[in-house]
Amino acid sequence: APSTRQAPSSIHNIFPEPIGEYKLNRDLSKSEHDAFKDQAFRENVANHTSIDMFVLKKKNLGNVREFLEVCLNDYASKVYDFKNGSANLYITSSWVNMTKPGECHHKHSHPNSIVSGTFYISGNDTDSIEFHHPKKSIDGSAWFFPANEFNEYTSGGWHMPTLAGTLYLWNSNLSHSVPEVIGGDPRYSLAFNTFVRGQIGLENEATGLLI
Repeated sequence: APSTRQAPSSIHNIFPEPIGEYKLNRDLSKSEHDAFKDQAFRENVANHTSIDMFVLKKKNLGNVREFLEVCLNDYASKVYDFKNGSANLYITSSWVNMTKPGECHHKHSHPNSIVSGTFYISGNDTDSIEFHHPKKSIDGSAWFFPANEFNEYTSGGWHMPTLAGTLYLWNSNLSHSVPEVIGGDPRYSLAFNTFVRGQIGLENEATGLLI
C-alpha cells in the first residue's frame, strides 16, 4: 500500500529577528574620520571605548547623524509601523569602539534602549559582528544536540560583515559580540542607542502613552 506519510510543504518564518542593513554609499571625509577617531579611550572588557558618550553631537558629524536618523526612521516605519509621524526613534547616546588586532568585544546587549546600531568607520575586510540567538548556545544547540549544518534555523550565532560605511540596526535586547580582530588594522565603529518619543498606543484601548 502506498505510504500516507508526507513531508511538510513549507516552513514559515513567522517571528523573524529584524536586522536593518544600510550603506552610506560615500567615503567619510577626513574631518569626519578625525572627529570619530580623535577620542580619549578607556579600556573595556577586551577592547577600548570612548569616554565621550555623545560623539554624534560633534559639529563635523552632522551629515553622518542625518544619515543615521534617516535609516532609523526607515527601520521604525517597517518594524514598528511608525508611519504617521506621531512617534519616532531618536538617538540617546553614541560612542566609538576601538578594537585593535588581537582584541575582541564581549557578548552583550544594550539596556535602556529600544533599537541599537553600529556604524563602521574603518577596519579590515575580515571584520564582522556576531548576533546571538536568544534561546540557543553558540554551537547551535538548544537542549538537544549540536547542529551538523548551520543555517538560519540551526545556528546559535550569525556573523555579518562590517565593511566601512555599513550600518546595522537591531532590537537592543539582542545579544551580540565582535570576534577577535585578525587583520592588521584597528577596527573603529560608532555605536548608539535610541528611545521612542511621541504618541504611542491607542487611548481608547488604555494603551495610549505620550512620551
